[in-house]
Amino acid sequence: MDRAPEGLTEIPVAVIDDDQRHRWAMRRLLQNKGFSVREFESPDDAVRAGALFACELILLDLLLGGENGVAACRCLRELGYSGGIIVISGVGQSEVKAQALDAGADDYVTKPADGKELRARLRAVHRRLRPFAGGTSTSGPLRAQVVLAALKSPCDRRILRQLVAAKGAPVERDDLKALGLENLKATDKALEKHIERMRLVLEPLGVRIETVVGTGYSCPTRFD
Repeated sequence: MDRAPEGLTEIPVAVIDDDQRHRWAMRRLLQNKGFSVREFESPDDAVRAGALFACELILLDLLLGGENGVAACRCLRELGYSGGIIVISGVGQSEVKAQALDAGADDYVTKPADGKELRARLRAVHRRLRPFAGGTSTSGPLRAQVVLAALKSPCDRRILRQLVAAKGAPVERDDLKALGLENLKATDKALEKHIERMRLVLEPLGVRIETVVGTGYSCPTRFD
């Protein structure tokens, strides 16, 4: 059985496929064979879970339910993902392969995938990208885009922009209500619920929102 070279840690890979059976099949082929596997039903789920920071490779199904895998690949690159993307599909036409590669994929594997070959291809992509592996940049505008994309509520995104713009300084509750919630009459409890929901999404991404007693909230995480 092929395994990772002695002494090397397992390569973290995100398997993105809307079919649970296919995700399980990929897990059986990869888990404890040189790779650690995290499963996601969609690219959005992977973004929200912080996989763009934590996983050095993404195994992306081409035919996602309601979403084109080529478009999803392009979106992941636009969000700043710099790890390896390997598209896997039962579609073997050269034109489709070319579209996926042009969209940012590093390799294209046709189903049914042979386990030994799949693992070798993943290792090859990882070797080529190793100096850049580790997901997205940990600072700068690309990271800000990834974090904002993880927040689905427009109110939550406005609140985060306010906090980030303050560069760690406290932002008063009334300011967050007026601009973030667009409702100065909103209660402190309503704002608190937004903050709690945001923390669940942001903390796995390494972004903190702190409560400033008597004032409001602050975000000490820097993006510049």
